[in-house]
Amino acid sequence: MPELDFAILCEAARVADNLMYVLAGGWDTLSGEERSVQTVSVALRFLFTQGECGRPHRIEVIVQGVDGQRLASITGIIVAEVPLAGLPAGWKVNAMTQIRFPVAFPAFGEYSIEVLVNDSSLKSLPVRFVPPPSVQRPASRGASEQP
Repeated sequence: MPELDFAILCEAARVADNLMYVLAGGWDTLSGEERSVQTVSVALRFLFTQGECGRPHRIEVIVQGVDGQRLASITGIIVAEVPLAGLPAGWKVNAMTQIRFPVAFPAFGEYSIEVLVNDSSLKSLPVRFVPPPSVQRPASRGASEQP
């Protein structure tokens, strides 16, 4: 069974030359207007045994409420390939990807993002959806106030 090395909530991520570049990663709280659509991005790194390479593995990311209500899900396929240069015996092969999709949060509260591979749960990431911070305006000066 593939392992999940990491799953990071982020603004965006890009994989190039076997490196992952993550922008604004590591958050667990979103803010916005109630019943608004938010974009959720998850940067993922999986580890595969050499025997698990060269075949498709189904990834599923699910956003759900505390009651288990599914708000959004996205599926994909990942295939890890053993590099041409030999690896030490037992060395795991990594495969990285980023999944980005819109989620309509019905209300403020707590949610979770579930990561599954081949229908097995590997990670649950807690997420809060909160109102935007209130805008603090300076008090206006009245006629009787001194400068």
